[in-house]
Amino acid sequence: MKPITCKLFLLILTTVSFLVISCKQVEPVKSQISKVELATNGEGKLPRRAISIDSTLLLKFYTDTLYTTSTNPVYPRYYEGKVTQTVWDSLTQKLAQVHYNRLNAVDSAELRINDVIGVELFVNEKGKSKRIERGLSMQGTPLNNLIGWILKLPRQVQLRETSIHEYADTVHFSTTFQNKHFLGE
Repeated sequence: MKPITCKLFLLILTTVSFLVISCKQVEPVKSQISKVELATNGEGKLPRRAISIDSTLLLKFYTDTLYTTSTNPVYPRYYEGKVTQTVWDSLTQKLAQVHYNRLNAVDSAELRINDVIGVELFVNEKGKSKRIERGLSMQGTPLNNLIGWILKLPRQVQLRETSIHEYADTVHFSTTFQNKHFLGE
């Protein structure tokens, strides 16, 4: 081979090798989030609700008013169901997109507005829990969009009512907003 042809061949081979290596799909990083919980305070037009979803795909749900799913009405009680892996992956991706780990725990300016829907969000990751408390406004922020998306999840799940005995053993929420109902507030 002539020296120029050899150099050209090496350049093409290097370029092709680089393209093949760079085009290889990289596996997405697996989320370390183990559980997400959300509760509302029952102010405004949104009743008290609590939703818990964990990495085993178990969804736990509490509502203090009638709630209609795609299949059945849900009465004020505790329920359980399963989400799909796709829903769980979407939830963890959406949390990453809003940079939940950088958000302040409480945005007191939002919570001082009268009749604002108070929202409490817990994200458990790597054995630690991040609590975020917000007033849910209708401004369409990424966090508000995520909260709205989570609040709709029970409508997509086949829910099973949980008896009071099962509740005592299995349905526990870290959130506190839904408990105001029990405290007479």
